[in-house]
Amino acid sequence: MNTAYETVVQKQQRGDWKSMSQQERLDAICSFVTHLQSFAPISNRPCLGLAVVDSGVIDPQTGTSLQATTLDHWSNVPIVATLEKQLGLPVMLVNGSQACLRVIDRLELQSAIDDLLYIQYTEGIGCSIKSGGHYIAGYSSMAGEFGHCKVTDNDMPCRCGEIGCLEAVAALPALVREVKISMTQGCASTLGKQTHFDGHDVLKAASEGDRLACRVVHKAFSHLASAVGGLINILAPTVVLFDHCVGVAGEDLVSALLLETQRHALPSHSPHLDVRVSQIETEIISCGGAVALLDTCLEY
Repeated sequence: MNTAYETVVQKQQRGDWKSMSQQERLDAICSFVTHLQSFAPISNRPCLGLAVVDSGVIDPQTGTSLQATTLDHWSNVPIVATLEKQLGLPVMLVNGSQACLRVIDRLELQSAIDDLLYIQYTEGIGCSIKSGGHYIAGYSSMAGEFGHCKVTDNDMPCRCGEIGCLEAVAALPALVREVKISMTQGCASTLGKQTHFDGHDVLKAASEGDRLACRVVHKAFSHLASAVGGLINILAPTVVLFDHCVGVAGEDLVSALLLETQRHALPSHSPHLDVRVSQIETEIISCGGAVALLDTCLEY
């Protein structure tokens, strides 16, 4: 991203990160950054710095990844010091929730909204909060762990160690689990023709009218709407944006999600409330990291 907040080069590298050791992950990051830099036009050099976005618990002051939420063997990693040494670039560590909020606020809403909720919907569920014109980060940037609110008495275990969390019953992995359980019980689905499918595939199947996928997604979205409605009543935002990912489920299910979310909001909060799906389709977390880094560079 250049200083006009325009994307210059966009690349993605997928890998089996869960099976890698800590050092292998760091080496893979360094290799990818070096590869990415080779694609940048001469006019956009030199590189001002690198933003590393971590969706787990971080210490931004020391540049340490304290605890991962989706990876094993990733704790107390001095990632800023390590990457600065290997790459020779200034490195900034950013929380995933804050990265999402930056790009939504700056690039989609043009900083025009003072009270905003952005609902992240991927392998986990989180929320980014802007209140009274201020980004809310909390201690160690941990604000927004919305996916670990208990929403059901179902004894479904969550990776946080609790049971009945929103994330455990409504995030993308939960969709896959519910479809697979139902298919073993004899329910038919077009997803049964695939040797492997993920949460995005379930959403897409729902949009195409697969009855099992529709039922599973509707149930997950119902939990999501109820929980977001509670957040609305607490924080009184004027705009609530859902991750673009939910739009893959199709117009009918998305409309039901938005309407049910508004239904859970108090009447006093509803007249000024705008609930919709974000239009940003790009890799929002990496883009948000770049925005956060640029904001910091240009501020000084």
